[in-house]
Amino acid sequence: MYIFENDICAYYVSFYEYKNQFKGGKRMKRHSFKKAIILAVVAALLLTCAPLVSMAQSFDDVSKGFWAGEAIEKWSDAQVLAGSNGKFRPNDQITRAEFAAVLNKIMKYDKGNAVFSDVKSSDWFYKHITAVASAGIMNGYDGKAMPNAIIKRQDAAIMIKKAFSIKKASSSPSFGDSDKISDYALEAVAALFEKEFVSGKPGKLFDPQGGLTRAEAVKIVSNVIPNYIYKPGTYTKLAKGNVVINCSGVIIKDADITGDLIVAPSVKDTVTLVDVKVAGSVITSGKAVVKEETTTPTKPTDTSTTPTTPTNPTEKPYCDTYANALVSSKVPQYIKDYIKIQHGTEIMTYKFVIKPSVFPVGDNVTTSVFSTNREYLWIGNTQGLIRLKVSDGKQENFNDKLKETDVKLLIDDEENGVWAITTGYVTHIPVQK
Repeated sequence: MYIFENDICAYYVSFYEYKNQFKGGKRMKRHSFKKAIILAVVAALLLTCAPLVSMAQSFDDVSKGFWAGEAIEKWSDAQVLAGSNGKFRPNDQITRAEFAAVLNKIMKYDKGNAVFSDVKSSDWFYKHITAVASAGIMNGYDGKAMPNAIIKRQDAAIMIKKAFSIKKASSSPSFGDSDKISDYALEAVAALFEKEFVSGKPGKLFDPQGGLTRAEAVKIVSNVIPNYIYKPGTYTKLAKGNVVINCSGVIIKDADITGDLIVAPSVKDTVTLVDVKVAGSVITSGKAVVKEETTTPTKPTDTSTTPTTPTNPTEKPYCDTYANALVSSKVPQYIKDYIKIQHGTEIMTYKFVIKPSVFPVGDNVTTSVFSTNREYLWIGNTQGLIRLKVSDGKQENFNDKLKETDVKLLIDDEENGVWAITTGYVTHIPVQK
């Protein structure tokens, strides 16, 4: 038996099966047998070299018209919660480890360092549970994650609310068993109910202590995230509701986002919105920057006038208060984290990333950082901000870009520009040409 295997599927070529094939009542000729083998090899090789594409999956235990059928197809195609041996097992209850894996596959959290006594590095779920727990989405009990326990419906609600930053509800849920929802989970259940992400069970019951089935899990996630973008490209059509992006190279064009735009921590570059209106919030939890563009032409007031010189295409500096910067889509999450450190509110829990730099000697120097290409050194002091060219020592002053000159902290923007945090303002000075 020969096996030709790739990421999409496996091809099995059995000499016994081919030797015993008959054509027109006669055994296949030797050259026909060889031809079949060659064609199988070629097909396998071509598929191995072809780009990976999404292939709709069907399951023996998911009948046509099944209430969660579309959600199962969507999330199994995305490899978020897959089946095995042609079965999805929709009515099986989902474990805490499996649910953690679902959220981690969607959001692609940074590698975690959480420690649980019942989670070993050799466990298949180790990376998922540690990542989700380190991101603050999952809590343990007495130092244990209980990975193989069935997840309670109320605990799943908490994790979903945290993972996708669902806003607090304005009222309590109206389930017949609301009194059985634990106090710590009531806010999360209310938030999902108010947004109609969950509707409960027959009899207007939520069954907070009961387990969640695999079908229920993907249905709720699908309700929360009708738009899941996990492949680079330009997207022009979106369903109503939230959008989650977890890959680089995404452009959304001419499409309104009626819910929140959530950019996963795995996205490290720019997400571009062209002629897009976001009705909800723009939520970034990594280094991604959401760039908004418009192609709407402006009418010239006088067509007879001499054309003006094109403006400098360099991005304009950003400058705003701490409060506004913390909620602005123009400020990446890692900068917001530094703002919180400057406030002194999260310095004990922040995971510092140390980068090589220098601290130049000079009057009132407070901070410094190299540009990404290491050609310049940005230097902040109590009188402002300068950029020093390493090769020849030439200095440039950027005080005109600041509202305050007392620079407390400089952070490389990874594009040769710099973020400057002063006493009360956050300023981004992009690449200077």
